[in-house]
Amino acid sequence: QSINPGETRPVKIDLNSATLDELMALPKIGQVTAQRIIDYRVKHGGFKTVDELINVKGIGEKTIERLKNEVSIEHGN
Repeated sequence: QSINPGETRPVKIDLNSATLDELMALPKIGQVTAQRIIDYRVKHGGFKTVDELINVKGIGEKTIERLKNEVSIEHGN
């Protein structure tokens, strides 16, 4: 089995622009939690830090630690 060069390094998912499907691809994030992340993002104008996920219902410290290597925060606009 060969791995495509583009698959060797996964790209981090930006919490401030990720779609529902992208969020659901994260470990331990289902559809309900993914929608809560989007709802929080819309209500609060985006995430400033990954640790802010603690304010999303259903996400605890262990999940945040697991996600830190999977997500990023882009500060656009």
